[in-house]
Amino acid sequence: MRKPLRYRGGGKSSIEWEGPFEGIPDWLWSAVSKWLLDVFRNGISAYGDQIWNTQALRALEQFLRTSFSWTTDDGPVKSLLQQCGADQDLALDAIDWCLEHLESARRTAHELQGSLTNSASVWTIDVDENDVLELQRRVGETVTTTVKTAANPGSKSDFHLRQSWSNIYGLSGDPSVAYREAVKAVEAAAIPIVSPANGSATLGTVIGEMKANPTKFNCALQPSGGLSAIDQVIGMLSLLWKAQLDRHGNPDPSAPISATPEEAEAALHLAATLVHWFDSGAVSNIS
Repeated sequence: MRKPLRYRGGGKSSIEWEGPFEGIPDWLWSAVSKWLLDVFRNGISAYGDQIWNTQALRALEQFLRTSFSWTTDDGPVKSLLQQCGADQDLALDAIDWCLEHLESARRTAHELQGSLTNSASVWTIDVDENDVLELQRRVGETVTTTVKTAANPGSKSDFHLRQSWSNIYGLSGDPSVAYREAVKAVEAAAIPIVSPANGSATLGTVIGEMKANPTKFNCALQPSGGLSAIDQVIGMLSLLWKAQLDRHGNPDPSAPISATPEEAEAALHLAATLVHWFDSGAVSNIS
């Protein structure tokens, strides 16, 4: 897409136009408000009046922990738009709820997606680990493809990676859950290769087994200069395992209670590489 002339001539920084932009900027709100209206439309009465999906509006009202006006037929919708227009976070929560719960939202999600893209929003629409639509933070296409194709499709590793992704980039994600799911993804890929007979194996078990028997395993990368490829794989596994500081309860008041978004994001991308290596045979058991 060609930038407006005023951003191409050096008069204004192109960053002011390119974004991405947080929240719901003014130039996006009209499209969002129209989409919300359309989502809750439920046809026209015999008298030509608009019929609204009041059941869905009541459910959303309860979810948002707010109150709508019910004195007129269009009162709830007007209340929703008024509150969303004044509170961008509330608006994002409303959109995310609609995408999850309403067929009308899923049917018209492409329209909202187009508006998000054209407006350079930081938000995009994608699916969670259960293939349910949700708002997610926009990530570069190359990075997205790399992570989402790291595991064998339909495998447990694939499920855990997708759940980790959703909890990092989804609107209501949890970094600690994201980190935990990243670890589970690696466990699901590595345990069948390293400790297939151990029904209670964990990532710690995998690391211990590889440390104790490094010659049983092979890596497609063969570095020179006396560097051990398997030692490097063990190092990557250990980094993922040991950096999960909230894995166990700790009486130390200085210990972190939960993972940070930055830790969870780094864990996911490290996990995606490890999962791909184990799933593809780049790391294999040669015993």
